[in-house]
Amino acid sequence: MIKDPLDTVLQKQLDYLKLPYCQENFRSLAAEANTRHWTHLDYLARLVEGEAAARQDRAVLHPRQQTLARSPPLRSRGSFMRKRGLHLEPNAAAGWSEVCQAGQNRRL
Repeated sequence: MIKDPLDTVLQKQLDYLKLPYCQENFRSLAAEANTRHWTHLDYLARLVEGEAAARQDRAVLHPRQQTLARSPPLRSRGSFMRKRGLHLEPNAAAGWSEVCQAGQNRRL
């Protein structure tokens, strides 16, 4: 079987763009599009829809995988301070923002 040079170029471009679903399925979807008389946009929409679904499947981590990743839990500033026995004044942030604004208005 002789490979089409356009097919090889398309494979390389899809690999470069990191579109594995498209790379694996563009031929089979093209054949299906031909038999079912899909428009070019219908073919492209199905191909992109499959790629998006594949990415969503890869992006969602199973709870077991999250545990294995051993990512530290997200903490707020308040929980960080409480763990160390420090007390955060309720209006401390307001005073700090005034100090920052005063520093921005100064000319160097």
